[in-house]
Amino acid sequence: MASFPDQISKSLKPRLDEGWQVTRADYDAVRETARQCRRALADRMRDVDFLLTPSAPSEASRSHESTGDPVFNRAWTLLGVPCVTVPHGKGAHGLPLGIQLVGPFDGDSSLLGWANWTAEALGADG
Repeated sequence: MASFPDQISKSLKPRLDEGWQVTRADYDAVRETARQCRRALADRMRDVDFLLTPSAPSEASRSHESTGDPVFNRAWTLLGVPCVTVPHGKGAHGLPLGIQLVGPFDGDSSLLGWANWTAEALGADG
């Protein structure tokens, strides 16, 4: 970031700046909470193939400047589990909607199989 600040997107830069304000103690505390949550999620997903969640709070973005609001992906990224969005339906403005499948830790291949099954079950055109 320090070497090429002009190459960082306008939407990412404020989040990075905010991140630099986090103290080491707070950072370590959040990492410990994340470890506890990873263990709890792994325990609860033992008998579950995947979770079905919204992929975004609304339909796809009109512009190509952004992939959309990542709020529904952040938790899965923090927990280190795979997630995949399957397009399905259209929103109020005619733009695509999606559903998100979330798998257990290290369950990437299996989750992709479930995503394929889901896409076929929902129909290719959503």
